[in-house]
Amino acid sequence: QVTDGSLNDTGPYVVQFHRLTASRACDQTDLACGAPSVDTLRSVADTTLHAFSAPEQETVRVALSVVTPAPHFDLEWRLIDAAGNPAPSCGAFTSAAALDCPDLPAYRSPYRVEVQDIFRDGFGTYDVRVDFLTSGCP
Repeated sequence: QVTDGSLNDTGPYVVQFHRLTASRACDQTDLACGAPSVDTLRSVADTTLHAFSAPEQETVRVALSVVTPAPHFDLEWRLIDAAGNPAPSCGAFTSAAALDCPDLPAYRSPYRVEVQDIFRDGFGTYDVRVDFLTSGCP
């Protein structure tokens, strides 16, 4: 069932289904530590997933930047674990361009950086990067 949040309007809508568990996730891109990965949000409802495995108790720096600026294109991201649950750190959506996510347990890998437009009113190309701050990139 789809409804207008205020129950006072009608019109077209977009619905997208995303599987967030690592074993069932669709269209996820693997991230190599220390290497930026360029991706594109293709519609206002699009969400992308970028996967990496972290060593035990790793502190990971996640950094995102817009590659091609577009009207209303404002990124937000969060870190989720293999089960699709918010990670113990950086698990809430944030618009920070870079953030350190400490003490990630290895058993919850692979982690995924989930990226979307913050207001769901823009789309475009961006890059995402992860760096291991505790052990360094292999």
